[in-house]
Amino acid sequence: MKILKSPIMVFSFICIILISISISPLNIAEASENILWLAICLFLTLLIHELGHMIGGILTGSSLLQLTVGPFVVQRNHSWRLRMGFNNQWSHIGGITMLQIDSRNEKFSQKTIATFLGGPLASFIFSMFIFADGEFLYYLGVFNLFIFVVTIVPYNFSGLFSDGFVIIKFLTKDTSFITYHKMSKILVAPEQAVQWDCSLLEESASIDPNTLSASKLPLYMMFLFYGTVAVGDKRYLRKFIHRIKTNELEKINKVYRINVMHFYLASQFILGEELTFDENDFKEGPTIDVVSKLRTMSILEQVKGKQINNTKTYVDYIKKNHTNRYAFWNAEKVFVKQYLSQHA
Repeated sequence: MKILKSPIMVFSFICIILISISISPLNIAEASENILWLAICLFLTLLIHELGHMIGGILTGSSLLQLTVGPFVVQRNHSWRLRMGFNNQWSHIGGITMLQIDSRNEKFSQKTIATFLGGPLASFIFSMFIFADGEFLYYLGVFNLFIFVVTIVPYNFSGLFSDGFVIIKFLTKDTSFITYHKMSKILVAPEQAVQWDCSLLEESASIDPNTLSASKLPLYMMFLFYGTVAVGDKRYLRKFIHRIKTNELEKINKVYRINVMHFYLASQFILGEELTFDENDFKEGPTIDVVSKLRTMSILEQVKGKQINNTKTYVDYIKKNHTNRYAFWNAEKVFVKQYLSQHA
């Protein structure tokens, strides 16, 4: 389940289990009541943490784009107004806060640090309830202390990193990570907020792709591909992919490798170059990204002059999906319109 990819949720559920065991209720009714209160504690703890991120960002001049906690989400609609609804993305169930921070702003690093520090700081402040009277406040304090520890400790598990890890990277001015973070912000920004930054495209293309970790390389490929489609300038993408040693890709994790190959092939297609990979290279790969697989099969289909069943399926899928409003999805639609619509 995607929910297990969130360390906050994993540790929080472990915390619930441990606390429940320690309580040792005498009957089912009492047990149900305890679980209910613990669930409320968990929700409030996640809400406090995400509100901390939001306040940290707003105090530095950023605008809230989305705040998700458990089943609830507050986000801006097409009229740029905040609306509350239900969260339908399991990957966000543990809580996520998205703010608009212009990557070209000279105080981008300070704003980002304040945003990521706000969550753990709020959790730490409310962890003081551990010294308060009352069982509910005590467990609210325990939960907040737990969340503070697991988010402030720097760690990075295959691209899944804590607030503390991000803060350390920005404080030490890790250029590749800061660029990585800027790219991530643009890719998932709403269409109304997106600002494809040519200077960031140039900066991304200047980094040696062979020095990037397996988790970073796919995002660089993704950003440069979508950025090229969005702005129409192919120089940066060409500069980047021409330095990738494709024979070295076999050494990285299969999931990351296939992801890179999808965008590498799509990049060669829009650059008008001979394709390095064919159908056989993707046969044994995991189907994690349905859109990339459809895109790849469509490109291979057209280059080889075969029937366009895959292309029609891909184009129809893009046209019918109206729920995804992220910048990268808008760029995907531009790609379809410019390169594939005439074939569908």
